[in-house]
Amino acid sequence: MASPARSAPADQQVGNSSKSPDGQDVNDPNSTEEKARLTVEEKKQNHINSEHKRRQNIRDGFDRLCEIVPGLEGQGRSEGLVLKQTIAYMREQIRERRAMIEQLEAAGETVDPKLIEPLAAFEKYEAEHKDSDTPELDFELKAPKKGKGKKKSNVKDQQTREDTGNDDESGQDEVKQEQPHHDVSMG
Repeated sequence: MASPARSAPADQQVGNSSKSPDGQDVNDPNSTEEKARLTVEEKKQNHINSEHKRRQNIRDGFDRLCEIVPGLEGQGRSEGLVLKQTIAYMREQIRERRAMIEQLEAAGETVDPKLIEPLAAFEKYEAEHKDSDTPELDFELKAPKKGKGKKKSNVKDQQTREDTGNDDESGQDEVKQEQPHHDVSMG
């Protein structure tokens, strides 16, 4: 008598069920592997959270630079100023390293090539960008002066200033959202 055909174990059966690589049934509603699709609002919130995290990481990086670059400690920080001061500090450090290496070599000392490589890379960079119209490392930062650049005025802005009693065209006063102006006439 032939033995009855054995059926495969439940986790290996082939049929209408699909298996994930780790053997979980992806059609099983109780499966831990099944992920619900995110709603548009959840996707938007995830994006906002990711952007907040990215910006916080950038702020933390600038804060760390403020801690280690002399002259930036304890000041309010402008990111442009931090970058400019950091570049100046790095150039100063490179000049000091170059001078120390020259002193060691003049004294007949052997200098580890690992200490010279960063200087060569920096010198190569400066040589390549020396004739550039836009030297990336020598940018000037100037804060806009208050009250200097007058914005162009239009009729709608003039009407808003008259309605609010604000005659200042510079825009330095509190920012107010313009509300649509509706004429309501009783007829």
